[in-house]
Amino acid sequence: MSDSPLTLNVGGTLFTTSKDTLTAESEYFRALFSENFASPLHNGSIFIDRDPETFAHILQYLRTNRFPIFHNSNKGFDLELYANIRSDALFYGIDSLVEFIEKKRFEEQVEVIVTQHTFSHDFISQTLSSKLVIESVHRIEIEEEYWKCPRGIYAHWSSNRCGKECWKRMENGDEGGSMTRTVPKWVAVCTERVYKEVTQV
Repeated sequence: MSDSPLTLNVGGTLFTTSKDTLTAESEYFRALFSENFASPLHNGSIFIDRDPETFAHILQYLRTNRFPIFHNSNKGFDLELYANIRSDALFYGIDSLVEFIEKKRFEEQVEVIVTQHTFSHDFISQTLSSKLVIESVHRIEIEEEYWKCPRGIYAHWSSNRCGKECWKRMENGDEGGSMTRTVPKWVAVCTERVYKEVTQV
């Protein structure tokens, strides 16, 4: 039966799959499983002299119909791996995968979102989400309003916290009330990579 398990020996590595999976997209495997069916090895596997690591990605595509994503925040796209897959996709006659790589449609899979975050301390990396990559950090100074209790009571941090005695002291000339001060802030510009799945229509 066409969906019965079969074993491929690709460059010395064994892969178990089915005829239906292999022939759905690949001209190479359609020809291989035609009248000129390849002779299996003594262990029943069919030998193909290609790179097994690249074939693993190709087989995953044939199984799922999802185009591969090879990208990380530090190095970007793995263009060498895409080139290797394109080369073997040409060999296996998988036109959709070849076109996906040649037209660089993999760039559609990664969206870069830029955000800006302001902090009152410089321990930014300990505060941000691990998904964010800090691109730059700079220090700024801003004018900030605050309430000063004329009696110096720390718990009186707003006007409605001060009582009659506080207001009486301000009326008598003690320093207090709404004040402004210059405070440092740290602004971090961050990026986040959002990966989107691209499938063949």
